[in-house]
Amino acid sequence: MAAGASAQTGSLLLSSVAGRRPQVLTPVQLVWVRAADVTETLNELLLRRRDEPGDLPALLALHSGPSKSADIGQVMVRGVHGPGRIIAAILDDSPGEPGAPKGVRREPDMGRSTAPEART
Repeated sequence: MAAGASAQTGSLLLSSVAGRRPQVLTPVQLVWVRAADVTETLNELLLRRRDEPGDLPALLALHSGPSKSADIGQVMVRGVHGPGRIIAAILDDSPGEPGAPKGVRREPDMGRSTAPEART
């Protein structure tokens, strides 16, 4: 579970509280983030984290996509220092419509129901 996310940069904030293994050397990384933890800007995300009570974890990492490096022989290589692909799944904790599965809402301008995974 991500500690937060920034819509502006598409970055996920990952914490070492649950361990560091999920952040390292996976070819594809699926990360869950609560909708309430998504901020508009990266600055807002970092300020929110700073203002939370308690100590900071040993590691906070921003994951925004695969790494790129051309430092050896000027040849571009992707995904060397982390996942080659990151998938963010946003958990919608809103109550939804009465009688509908949790997280399913009626889009007011479209007049149809959409599940959270179908929204962009």
